[in-house]
Amino acid sequence: MQFTQWQLQLHKLNSDRIIHSLKTAIALLFGLLVSYLFKLPLQGRWVVITILVVMCAQSRVGAILQKSYMRFLGSVIGASVASLMLWLVYPNVVFTILILCIATAVFSYIADSPSTWSEAGPLGAVTLIIIVISQNPNFYTVVSRFLEINLGIVIALLVSRFIWPLHSRTKLRYILIDTLQNQKNLAQQLEEFTFSYDDKSEKPYEVFENKILNNIGIQKKLFQEVMSESFGRSNLSQAFKNILDAEREILRCITLMRNALMNFSDQNILIFNQHAEVQKIYQLIQDLFQKSLDILKKKDEEQAVEIIEVFSDWKKEIKFQLKSLEINQSDQFAIDLFIFSAEQLLVQLRTLISLIKKV
Repeated sequence: MQFTQWQLQLHKLNSDRIIHSLKTAIALLFGLLVSYLFKLPLQGRWVVITILVVMCAQSRVGAILQKSYMRFLGSVIGASVASLMLWLVYPNVVFTILILCIATAVFSYIADSPSTWSEAGPLGAVTLIIIVISQNPNFYTVVSRFLEINLGIVIALLVSRFIWPLHSRTKLRYILIDTLQNQKNLAQQLEEFTFSYDDKSEKPYEVFENKILNNIGIQKKLFQEVMSESFGRSNLSQAFKNILDAEREILRCITLMRNALMNFSDQNILIFNQHAEVQKIYQLIQDLFQKSLDILKKKDEEQAVEIIEVFSDWKKEIKFQLKSLEINQSDQFAIDLFIFSAEQLLVQLRTLISLIKKV
């Protein structure tokens, strides 16, 4: 029984995390080997520590590249400040401690920045401190520690890039698939929309909305990592930005359609949603979402999706047959809002399909 439970737990392990754990061990081995072969001072401990700092913080190639630029810059600044301290104030204990505290506070402030500069803060502080607190520090110590730290960064970069690389672009595709699947589920909720939810419980559509918003935030971060992987040369920059814009517009359209339904009573929502033309729109939306997902999953067989080309026909048909619901101006506005939002949603979905084909 315990063995079966152990097997189940083993199957739940994340393969990417296992791969990255092995890569971290390999990078550590390379660091120790280089330290031994070149007889680095202190057995190359700062090479090994830097490798662990870099590898344990990120797993994807793009993320490590993006943050390593700033880490290198941080080590340059830290070494520069240490050089100035050794030149101007060392061995005056009072001034050395004063400048060390001020510099550490500045690096800490940088580390808390929301920008990519935050990565320069920790390594800048570490570089400065390990130089200054060394026994009898001098300019040889500055050069030695600076080279050791950057050697650790380089080893981590090379292992991340060339041994079982975990690319940000692959992760971005997975997140995009998950986002579209949640948007598809959110659109499906329109057909089943009622007011019969418990006010205290989280509504089904709120669960999907939260996942979508979270994924859009992750995509923005992954997009920057993809650009770092390609060293800014990717020709897909505008396509990714347009996909993000389309996802936001799709979410907005679905939200407006739900807001329109909220203007009806439960009975009128049921009548409205059972209308033949409305059902066609719902089905077309689901088909377009599925086509987008199939393209991303490389399952697209170029099957044509039936598109309602003449929007005016189905809009007029819905309005004509739903006159019984137009009890007041509010109902009229709700129907117009639903039709307008549905039209925009179809446009955005077709745009999204054309964009996805580019990536």
